[in-house]
This record gives sequence, structure tokens and C-alpha cells, in this order.
Amino acid sequence: MAGVDTGNARAVGSVAALEFLADKVPLVDHVMHVLQIVIKPAAAAILVGGAIHAHSGPELYGLMVLGALNALGIHATSATVRGASSALSLGVANPFLSILEDVLALTMIVLSFLAPLVGAAAAVVLTVVIVRYGRRVFARVRPGPAA
Repeated sequence: MAGVDTGNARAVGSVAALEFLADKVPLVDHVMHVLQIVIKPAAAAILVGGAIHAHSGPELYGLMVLGALNALGIHATSATVRGASSALSLGVANPFLSILEDVLALTMIVLSFLAPLVGAAAAVVLTVVIVRYGRRVFARVRPGPAA
């Protein structure tokens, strides 16, 4: 198309492809997680800042901080699961976890666009299931009281 700048679209597409492929290789995945400790919260804060029309500056900054903290929490969870997977399976399970994560994310995105209330309910149910399962796993792995 004449007059349309596709440079930004190519850059975003390249970064998305790099993230998708790097996720499948355990060592590269771990390096990407280290880099993204800073990148993901900053990107979330910028996204919230551009999408929310707050009534005041402090309100906007507070929402940006909440967006950054949300991204940091999600990233920390993902990085922890990948680290545990690498330790327990020597990295063999990581590509399968990555594919599961990609399918789940795509499913939730599509569901949220097609049926927002169902998507929100599914997110709550998924969160409860993950927290309950995580607590059970943590209780099994955690060492008992010292004798």
C-alpha cells in the first residue's frame, strides 16, 4: 500500500516471532526472562498510561504502577514455573509448557473479544484453579518442621 509505513508492524512482528521462538529453547528462554524483568512492567505501565483517561495525574500514575506490578507478578510466576520445569525436567518440558501457555493465552484473548463477561469469568476460574493447585504442590515440596 502506498504511503503506509510498515516498519513498525515489521518491528513488532519480529519481536513477537523472537519471543515465540525463544520461548521454546530453555537457555534462550531464561535469558529472555531476565531481560523481561524490566521490559514487561515498563511496557505495561506505558500501555496503561496510553489507554486510560484518568481525571488527574496522580490517579494515572497510580494506575500505571498497578499495571506494572500486574505485569511483574505475571512475569515472575511464569519465570518461576519455567525455572522449576528446567530443574525438574532438565528443560525437556519447557517447550510443551510454552505451547500450552501460547494456546491458553490465545484462547483467553479470543474469548475476551468474543464474549468479554465469559472471558472475565474464565480468568477468575483459571486463577482459582492455579492458586489451589499451586498451594497443593507447594505443600508437598515444602520441607516439614525440623525435628
